[in-house]
Amino acid sequence: MRRVKRAGRSAQSRPQAEHRHGAPAARDGDVGRRDGLGGGRGAPRAGGALGAGGLDELLDPLAGDGGVDGVVHETLRSVLRWLPAAARWADRARRPPVPIGPQGGRVHTCAGGQRADTVTSVKVAAFSDVHARADGLRAVLAAAVDAGVDELWSLGDLVGGGPDPVEVVRMVRAWCRVALAGNHDYGATGSVDASRFGEAGHRSVVRHAEMLAPGDREWLRRRRPAARRAGVQCWHASPRDPVREYVGAANAGACLQRQRERLGLIGHTHAPAAWRAGAGGSAERVRIEPDRPLALGDEARWLLNPGAVGAPAPPVRDPEAAMAEHARAGAWWLELDLGARVATWRRAPFAAEV
Repeated sequence: MRRVKRAGRSAQSRPQAEHRHGAPAARDGDVGRRDGLGGGRGAPRAGGALGAGGLDELLDPLAGDGGVDGVVHETLRSVLRWLPAAARWADRARRPPVPIGPQGGRVHTCAGGQRADTVTSVKVAAFSDVHARADGLRAVLAAAVDAGVDELWSLGDLVGGGPDPVEVVRMVRAWCRVALAGNHDYGATGSVDASRFGEAGHRSVVRHAEMLAPGDREWLRRRRPAARRAGVQCWHASPRDPVREYVGAANAGACLQRQRERLGLIGHTHAPAAWRAGAGGSAERVRIEPDRPLALGDEARWLLNPGAVGAPAPPVRDPEAAMAEHARAGAWWLELDLGARVATWRRAPFAAEV
């Protein structure tokens, strides 16, 4: 495979992704091409990792007598620990979509003639429903740094609810290789009627739309609710209706029948879940536990929901208390090893502003 120089070292060139945009209306196999606008402007190129020993060697001379105070020291340590991963994520996020093939599909071949959509040896952090909670998203990203993930996939609903729509949109825009739109995102950009979210939801979505800069609002408007990446289909809501349908026991089997790939990801419900296709169009809900790996090695189709970053799972009787409890337990995210075909649900605790 051709090797390229990057940030002063040699690295194997990675294949571009397959992204096909589908319309918000439900269609069989609706998938989305992600626009090449995700990468942060001027973000550094991916370099080598700066391990714990390197950080100690770099920062320890600054501590102690005559050095910086403890808070600044730890802040510098945190920032420097993030830099290699942030640069790697930004590099992947900015890569343009691949061209349309002769049959209308998006086809890319790398060295040896292998299709890019069959290259699956990648570790992903998938998350959904941030709902303008930058504190929760930062906790997830810090955990993703520690896990050594290669790519970030966001399954939609960046805005609506929390206090930080600008920061959330900019983080996802800069670092996520897959960035879907959810129903609240469509409400903020005027693609759907925001009044359907109720009085409080309507006010929140409208306020968030006003807070976003024109460029960020336009980027959000161009997101689609479905995508395919590395042999995985992703939807915000469901394979049958990527914007609105909630997947549960009553319809999981029908959704899995619509799914074409062996692995699909959804959000929208705020509740983590794993559904495995069964005989006769049925679906089995498989028990999941945080930090307990789930092997996906059989030939069955799977539909996985990472849970929500910035919103508690329903039913919610006291929103403030539920949000505080959700933050203490931790934002949900999914660590997905596509090479080993193993999914592990994680939680990243944070201090929520309520």
